[in-house]
Amino acid sequence: MDELKRNKTTARQAMALENAADNPFVKGKKHSDEYSQLLHHRRNTLPVCSPEQRQAFLDKYHAENVTIVVGDTGCGKTTQLLQYILFDEWEGNLRVACTQVRRVAAIAAAERVANEMEVPLGDVVGYHVRFDRMVSEKTRLGFVTEGSLVMSLLGNPILSDYACIVIDDAHERTVNADIIMSTLKQIQKRRKDLKVVIMSATINLEKFKTYFGTSNVFEAQRQVNAVQIKHLKTPPLSKYVDAVRLTVIHIVKNKPKGNILVFLTSVSEIEESCKVLRRALPSLRVLPLYATLPKAAQKLATSGGESQTCVLSTNVAEASLTIPGVVYCGLQKEEGYNPRVCMTTLLTAPISKASARQRAGRAGRTQPGECYRLYTKEYHDGMESNTLPGIHMQEVSGQILTVKALGYHDVARFDWIDPPHPESYLRAIGELRDLITSQGRIAATLPVHCVWFKCLEKARELGCLGNIITAAALMSTQDDILTRPYDVRGLADDIRHTFGHSESDVLTRLRAFTSYSTKKKMVARHALDGWCRERFINSRVAEEVNAIRSQILRHIQKSIMNKDEPVSSLDDKDDNYSVNIRKSLLAGFFSTAAISDASDDESTINDPSSSDRYRTSRGNFVFVLEPDSSLGLERHEWEYSFFDDERLPTNFYGELKNPRVKESLDKARSKI
Repeated sequence: MDELKRNKTTARQAMALENAADNPFVKGKKHSDEYSQLLHHRRNTLPVCSPEQRQAFLDKYHAENVTIVVGDTGCGKTTQLLQYILFDEWEGNLRVACTQVRRVAAIAAAERVANEMEVPLGDVVGYHVRFDRMVSEKTRLGFVTEGSLVMSLLGNPILSDYACIVIDDAHERTVNADIIMSTLKQIQKRRKDLKVVIMSATINLEKFKTYFGTSNVFEAQRQVNAVQIKHLKTPPLSKYVDAVRLTVIHIVKNKPKGNILVFLTSVSEIEESCKVLRRALPSLRVLPLYATLPKAAQKLATSGGESQTCVLSTNVAEASLTIPGVVYCGLQKEEGYNPRVCMTTLLTAPISKASARQRAGRAGRTQPGECYRLYTKEYHDGMESNTLPGIHMQEVSGQILTVKALGYHDVARFDWIDPPHPESYLRAIGELRDLITSQGRIAATLPVHCVWFKCLEKARELGCLGNIITAAALMSTQDDILTRPYDVRGLADDIRHTFGHSESDVLTRLRAFTSYSTKKKMVARHALDGWCRERFINSRVAEEVNAIRSQILRHIQKSIMNKDEPVSSLDDKDDNYSVNIRKSLLAGFFSTAAISDASDDESTINDPSSSDRYRTSRGNFVFVLEPDSSLGLERHEWEYSFFDDERLPTNFYGELKNPRVKESLDKARSKI
């Protein structure tokens, strides 16, 4: 390795080290026969592994500080090009990081590359994802989730430990990826030595070339295997989930060889479909795959098996699985944010043509494959060409605070790839007005949304900090701790009411988590699992809550708590338990408060939603409670001084600045 010179390494030099009997990365270790066979196989099957393609990439990489890589799914962008970069950057003794949108992909890529290089995972090659990391002081190549790299930026704004940052799957346009790319563009003005590589199979090439001011593009070739695309001739008559299941049954009966990858929109659809397919096709190995699945179960889904396998996945598999048969309905779950009502909703929406190409590409990696699109060709032609930027779809207050914490205080002038919508930006600035201070940097580094910082501060004052830490963790998981399976929703709702707290759904979840924690101390694991099933508690989410809680606790102990200060908590039998927890929540979420608007009108007395209707204090928008909410269990009292008349703003003469606000509050008071 001594002969390698930073940014001057040739393909011939690196390949000679790979071909050597001794492993250049592990002193005193010989390469195994399996290593040589795998290396030979890659060079014969992946065009990007040829000496000519490898040198062509290195020439592009050496030419400029920004390189855009375009290559179809399965061409070896993630696993091979990162190894080329590692050899080239070895002399500088700095790290190389490759971002992944999802933890599944980050872990899978790290394991694959470590295996190919024949090094222990966590040594030269490692990964860092939320709640899990396999890195050491020796780690030179790390596969990291985008959120993990943002945290690294907050701790080291010029990334002085890194020689190169690779952004993989840039076409997904997540908010974190956009912040990283925009920040890297600024860092390169100060660090002329920092290399940036942007990679994707379906990137909007012209947009990125213009943004980075470069025409330095490397097109990664791949071995072409035909993927036969099949569309429906007419729209499906049944629900799309039923159409997916029927298609899988058809494939298994007519094509008994080759595995199947199915894309669905949600965890509930996946779990329900797994049950149906296992009953209908007992010989088929049916496995789920989604982001919050335990790592062992994810690994089972991504590894091969002897029998025919069907993997049912959310869009996490767009970048991490290679399977000959792909079936999907052309839909996905995506966040939609309405700044006028401060509401984020999870919508089922069509995917883009770029995502459709990405999904089809999973089928042709190693052999010819088939892709079943459960929609018509006309429907496909009407799809958006590219995935919409996440910054146009999501609430951005946390990201704006992150940008400020990185030192870019004039966010309106920040060099976004695509700026946030003006209304979303102004709403976010309004939400953050109390955090755009020195405390904002602390809030930006919380492992949960920054709005929880105000809740934690208030809870510390009221003696319920431990309770609010748990609440923040509970409300920050992807899935709910209380499950509601479709086929037994009624029973699940009845059981949920045993934990129900009529004053807050957060208190309901706190009660469920406390019950889980108490039971965990008393019984063995198998007994705990049975107890959770009977009470519709998701034990995996409960353990995720424990992990998030530990992270929050470590963070605030370093940032806002005094040395040796205990973490105060209230017992649920304490008279102040409910009030103090809700006061703490109100400190952070006051802008989304809503007032009961139950109608006394006889015409609505038989309308079940009329008694659960609320109006937002901002904007006067009408909402109804979720059907499984505990808030409808009893009426509530007017108790928060925040809404008292004397707290309303007045002018110099003592007159209300906005009399309509008082009129609205008086009307609300009359109804409770």
